[in-house]
This record gives sequence, structure tokens and C-alpha cells, in this order.
Amino acid sequence: IFALSGMTSGSEECSRSAILLNLILRLRTSQRTLSPPLRTNKHLCCIINPMPTQTNIEYQLKEASQLTNAAWAALAEREMGKWRVVAYYRLGKKTQPALVKFLSKGEVDSWLCGALSGGQSRSVSIPDSNKLEAERLFAFPLQGISRVVLVGAGQLSNDAQRLWRLVVSGMHNETEGDDVSPS
Repeated sequence: IFALSGMTSGSEECSRSAILLNLILRLRTSQRTLSPPLRTNKHLCCIINPMPTQTNIEYQLKEASQLTNAAWAALAEREMGKWRVVAYYRLGKKTQPALVKFLSKGEVDSWLCGALSGGQSRSVSIPDSNKLEAERLFAFPLQGISRVVLVGAGQLSNDAQRLWRLVVSGMHNETEGDDVSPS
């Protein structure tokens, strides 16, 4: 979701908080065009990347997770009554199967399907017994399709939740009609 003008993606010169502030300010003014962003750093230029690739989705999950201090994030899809993880960031080898098992519970599946049909984000406390390495599960549905971004975190501020909704709105265009399953 972020491109840094004149910098490599791994550069430490660009402040993550400046990126978050810029996105929030642009969201407040409802700018969805590629107009020049507010300058909070001479190297900063944030744009929404239109390229529909697995790498871009994973990068978006990574950047948003780091900006919001989330423990992990995953793009999940419901196919034929079952949930599968399509892409993820910082979801460990033991945590991914635990997440899929958690999503397969009837009450969790109903909760997620309600988020998908209502198109609204939601959150729920995660019992320690599920070993998902987070206190809460946040669900941010992609509009019109059976995919949802799941975020494991202690708590997300209102601004952090707004950032996730912005990320998800960009993903909707990227994933529409494309299979971005890990190979």
C-alpha cells in the first residue's frame, strides 16, 4: 500500500508514524486520488498500489501490522463452508493451524459470516486456550466477496482500525477476480 519516493522499502529514514498520520489525514479529507500528499517528511509520498499480487497483499499486511502494533494479520477466505488463510504476516507455523481451527468453530464462523454479510468490522476476545498469540481478533471484511482481513492484537485504537479499513478497501480492488493463493 505504500511506496516511498526515492527510497528503498527497507530504509529506516522514513517514519512509520508519518506514514500513518499522512494516511489518516488523507482519509479525513476523503482523498482517494493520487494528488500530492501532505509533506511530513521530504522523502514521503504515499500511494495506493494497484498491482494485484500476493507480494503486495503480504506487504500491505506487514506495513499495517507494524504501524498498528498488531501481533499478526491474515487474509482469509471462506470457500465451500470452510475458511482458509490466503496470505499472512507474522502468523507462525503453530499459529496458522490454530487460527484455521478457531475459524472452523460454529460460533466463530457465524460471527465472521455476519461481518461479511453486514460489511462492518468487528472484534472479539480470544480465549487463551486457542493459542493465537493475541488478546483480540479483529475482522475487516472485503466488500462483496467472501474474504476478510483478520488481525490479532491486544487492542487497536480508533485510528489503527481506520487504517485497517483503508488497507482493506484497497485490497478489494486488488483481489477482485484474482487468485492470490500462496504457491
